[in-house]
Amino acid sequence: MSTAAAAHHHHPTTALANTSSMLEPMLNTEVLLVTADGKVLLGKFKGFDQSLNVVLSECKERVYSMVEGVETLHHGLYLIRGDDV
Repeated sequence: MSTAAAAHHHHPTTALANTSSMLEPMLNTEVLLVTADGKVLLGKFKGFDQSLNVVLSECKERVYSMVEGVETLHHGLYLIRGDDV
């Protein structure tokens, strides 16, 4: 592998370590998360794993409608798959 190729080659463990170091300071803080399908979730960021599954406590979903305005759904403890983030 050339030096240029090696510089652009990412190791999954390194990427996970970088992601973990970015997410850990956010633990126990209020976050807003938008899922791949457009759901808007607000809650306290309680944890994540190597698949980037996310756990929110006190989770609320904001549903926006042209007809009904904004509706808030209360979910409590909520798990979001990493694929959906």
